[in-house]
Amino acid sequence: MQLRQPITKDLRFVEWVDSQEGYIGLVGLSEFRGFLQDASGNRNERMFDDNVRGFYRETGVNRSIYETLSHPQKNPEFWLLNNGVTVLSSKVQPKAYRILEITDPQIVNGLQTSRQILAYYGNSDNIPPVNDARRILVRVIQNSDEDVRDKIIRATNNQNPMPAESLFTTFRIHKQIETAFKAFTGEPLYYERRKGFYRDQRKPIAKIVTAQDLIRAVVAVMTNRQDDARGRPQDYIQDEGKRWALFGHDDYDDTHIMTDAEIVSHPPFDISVYLNCVRLVRRVDTFLGQPRLKLDAEDRRNIRFYLAKYMACDAIKNAYCPPAAIAAMNVDAVTEDSLVLRFKRVRRLYRRHGGNDDAGRSPALSAALKKLLVAEFSPSKKRSTAKMGVSA
Repeated sequence: MQLRQPITKDLRFVEWVDSQEGYIGLVGLSEFRGFLQDASGNRNERMFDDNVRGFYRETGVNRSIYETLSHPQKNPEFWLLNNGVTVLSSKVQPKAYRILEITDPQIVNGLQTSRQILAYYGNSDNIPPVNDARRILVRVIQNSDEDVRDKIIRATNNQNPMPAESLFTTFRIHKQIETAFKAFTGEPLYYERRKGFYRDQRKPIAKIVTAQDLIRAVVAVMTNRQDDARGRPQDYIQDEGKRWALFGHDDYDDTHIMTDAEIVSHPPFDISVYLNCVRLVRRVDTFLGQPRLKLDAEDRRNIRFYLAKYMACDAIKNAYCPPAAIAAMNVDAVTEDSLVLRFKRVRRLYRRHGGNDDAGRSPALSAALKKLLVAEFSPSKKRSTAKMGVSA
């Protein structure tokens, strides 16, 4: 029994390459929009019957596609920023110059892109100009063998996903961090923006800093959420607000088009902040690795970020770690005696909250540390003025 009546659609290409298996080329966005519509101008749902994904309306990827469509003047050609669309058909034949007649077209990969194109051009405010020459990459594959079609559908929807940090590290600030880390004369570090890059160059593994290493160190020192550094570093990649707070907005970040005023209001830290945060956490790690402390791996990974925060506050004598002070912090001046003293206090808090992974990832432990730091490094106005002989 045939579940759907086949339809025939024409698709005009700007450029194409043909092969035994099908065609691949560039199609104008306006042309592709018409291809997706039925006779009434609505979305042709039958063309998406074989797509294994639903439509994810509120995702960073979909927002990025829509913003790219909305601001062509700020972005490269559309097809350069998009993986394109795969169309399966049981019968494909050339009809005229660069026009294909496609029987029962099924979009098996590119649902999100297709829906965003329809949504964008469906808005009366987004009528494409006559000279809109933007294009999308389209593959049209002819195959009526159900087994082969199923393999194509699975393969085009099951590629290895790009790790979020791989995209995160393409922003401009990370290129600057990489350069600054390598140039540091005291102890060159290699910020691996591109996974495996410095390993392939046989740089010492101990000197390589991953994106996760960087995020954890900056969160540990520059926020009051050491529990996030321990258990939720990905939040500072995926959440725009958190990401911008620590690494600044990058005007090449296409997930959100900002005004100049908004960009200015989200500057990154001074590069020295990132370097000092990483170096301080590494100094703490060296200390915690000493056999005399008798710490197991669980204790070390749960204490390290809390102790790093404590040592930063101790070094600058400030509970709030203002960026300028962290940028000027002398990590080399951190002493063993100071580490021992602060370690004992952090360990006491850690044990009081359970002394396990749950404690390390608990906001309650971060809050307890903050209270301790404020009491030690930010005395009340009354106590401060009393020391100066001024009545409160």
